[in-house]
Amino acid sequence: MQSPISIFSFQEYGMEGTQKDIFVKLSRKFLAILPHINQGQAVQVLQVLMLHMDGTQHSYPSINRLAECIGKGKQAVYDALNFLERVQIEGKPILLRWKSRTKEDQKFYNSHYVLFPSQSQI
Repeated sequence: MQSPISIFSFQEYGMEGTQKDIFVKLSRKFLAILPHINQGQAVQVLQVLMLHMDGTQHSYPSINRLAECIGKGKQAVYDALNFLERVQIEGKPILLRWKSRTKEDQKFYNSHYVLFPSQSQI
């Protein structure tokens, strides 16, 4: 069975050194899901999170960075993230989000996102 979304990570070696890239493949099955996530800036925020992914499906852009990339304010980003956290594809969430704290003063300092998490990550 074809997945609506596939993520590929690879390293490219060339004269200028090593470059890591992430590719996200959307199958036609994704078209059935699109109307369910096409609310406000949700698709744009999802795309920006994908562009910031590392090789482990994790993404770390700040709220300010997300807002800058989609050309909207922070509230639009928060609304989109809250919406995306509720969306499921085939019974699985498409986004997990949390904030980590510093060890010294326990203040929140970084947002973490996992896109299309596996069952063990949920």
